[in-house]
Parts: sequence; structure tokens; C-alpha cells
Amino acid sequence: MESLLHDDHSSYFSSEFPIFYKNKIPKPGNRKQFFYRSAIDSSLKNNQVGAVGLMIDYIVKYQNNYVSSYLFLKNITTIMEKGIPVSELFKSEIFVKRIDFDEWPATHIVQDKFLRPYNGSIYDLRNDYSKIFYEKKFEPLEYDNDDQEKKIDTSKVYKISYFINLLPSIGTYI
Repeated sequence: MESLLHDDHSSYFSSEFPIFYKNKIPKPGNRKQFFYRSAIDSSLKNNQVGAVGLMIDYIVKYQNNYVSSYLFLKNITTIMEKGIPVSELFKSEIFVKRIDFDEWPATHIVQDKFLRPYNGSIYDLRNDYSKIFYEKKFEPLEYDNDDQEKKIDTSKVYKISYFINLLPSIGTYI
């Protein structure tokens, strides 16, 4: 695996044509039902911890987009239990996506970082700023257009960046 995924072959690697993906496999004895398995799942099943680590490194470097998160929906806890490093995976664009909506404020006087839960649909997120940041201090800045004077001190206005963490639910018990 180390030889195949070595950077010497990087001219052949492309996010447009991923190497790692889920294969649709018919269930034994029932050709009408299927399950999905990736090379990561097969390697975990055979306890090939080093190979899984190399695959994750490759995915973070060359398949660094949200679509690759589907490779980890059911196996992320097993990967962590086996001690395979996942910090770069969790910081990558696979699980952390920058969002930019015109409906959300782009500047504010609040400088601190905030982490907020959101369990709604990703498709409704665009319109849910006031539900997520409901406190008065997060209200969008207002300018007085009539007097051409600003109601706020612009020397203390900061640019806002919004990110959504797309980690699969891990550690949940039913």
C-alpha cells in the first residue's frame, strides 16, 4: 500500500477520479439485496492498521472533499479504537466545510469564537442564522442610512468565518 500511494505517483492522483470509494456488493444468497464496502472497510476487517492509516493520509491529501466523508460513516469508531491517527482527517475539508450565505452577517463586533450545535437539515441551514445565534449580541449590525452615520464603532468590527463540522455521529448509544 505504501508503494502504491507514494507521492512519486502523485501525477496520477486526482480528486476528480478517486481511488477510494464504496463498492456495491450483493449479499450472499440474495442477489436482490446489497451492502457497500470500501477498501478501508476490508482492511479494517483484516486488521491491516498500517494500510488504513496510509489510505486516510491519501484521502486527506488527494480526495479532500465532503464526498469522501461517506467512506467513514460506519467505521470511524473502529478506526479510532485501533489507534489510527485521525486528527488530520477531522481537520480536513472532508469533515469541516466553510459556509458562506448572503443572508448571514459577514462582519460583527463580537470577536470570540463560538461553537453551536445544529441538528436541522443542511438544506435549511441557510435560513436558520437567528435560530443558531439567537442571543441579542449576535443580531446583525445596523447602519443608519438616513444620516449616513454608523450606529456602531467601525474600528471594532471583525470579519466572520462560518464552518460546519460534518462528523458522523460517533459514540451514540441506543
